[in-house]
Amino acid sequence: MATALTRPLAGRTVRTRRWTWQHWLALAGAICLLWGGWTIVAWIAAGLHQVTRFRDHGDPSWIAARLYEAAALVMSAVVLTLVVRGCRRQRRLTWDAQLCIAGLLVYWVDPLPNFYQPIVMYSSQWTNVTNWCSQTPFVVNTDCGRMPEAVAFLWPVYTFGLLAAAMLGGWVLRRVTARNPAVSFARLVWISAALGAGIDMAMEIPIIRFGLWRYAAFPDALSIFGGEFRYPMFEALVAIVFFAPVFMIRHCKDDRGRTVFERGLDHLSPARRTGVSLLATIGLVQILVIVGCLLLIPLAPYTGPFPPYPAHLVNGLCDNGEFTHTRYGPCPGSPGYTAPVRHLPGEKPPRG
Repeated sequence: MATALTRPLAGRTVRTRRWTWQHWLALAGAICLLWGGWTIVAWIAAGLHQVTRFRDHGDPSWIAARLYEAAALVMSAVVLTLVVRGCRRQRRLTWDAQLCIAGLLVYWVDPLPNFYQPIVMYSSQWTNVTNWCSQTPFVVNTDCGRMPEAVAFLWPVYTFGLLAAAMLGGWVLRRVTARNPAVSFARLVWISAALGAGIDMAMEIPIIRFGLWRYAAFPDALSIFGGEFRYPMFEALVAIVFFAPVFMIRHCKDDRGRTVFERGLDHLSPARRTGVSLLATIGLVQILVIVGCLLLIPLAPYTGPFPPYPAHLVNGLCDNGEFTHTRYGPCPGSPGYTAPVRHLPGEKPPRG
């Protein structure tokens, strides 16, 4: 027999406490944010500065960097306007806004491909600061933080570029489904994957050609073009891993305009639903970017010969003929190169 203590109150919804998959992904997001927050706080405490010593104002890459930075700012202004309008119209923090926040917070992962050895080298032609790689817990290449970080370009690209790409991907998927309403889910996934790889190649290959960043350590046999202008084929795979899930999530909304991250949380209050959805989105983006980094790192020790990069790309990070006696030692692919284990190759290990 139900008593006054056990029977539910009339007219009141009984909330059950249960964890959904969004909660577990939100937990992963919180852990990644803790790792990234530790890194950024340590980076700020250590002090930062611009890398300008090897800038070459007469090189075309200087003008190209200014144009790319201006384009990133214009793109950001347009996307931000659309996001704010969407939030006002729906009177909530939309998933588009959550994706922008997730993009901003995942930016700390950007220099982590150099966690073990220099893989990506950014030019000091960018508006830059020294990056936070050296302050990352458990880092092996403790000198990686001297590489310039292209903040005026990459910060807008991470924060708003992911959503801009998702908007483009959504437009393509809508056109496909409008022409063929019976198109299969699998085909949409394949289209998303091809589009993600295409977007990354369209952005990165010209930047590589302009000398604004290079993949200094990667096997030529697994790269497009190879040598000085190598574009790792694995980077296209990274783009697929990164972009395709986001395209599909944003495209597959229900009749209320909700993504899968926002569904199944009706047992929570509106504020908690938003919090869980946001943290879960952050968790997804963090995992995708970290996995992308991990795809590049294992093959880097098998790199081809180190190309004759200009000084504004190497920035004295490793020995390549022009620079000697660096902490890192010979650049990857150079004669005498050895990958770091406990100490950087250019450092003399302590005795005893």
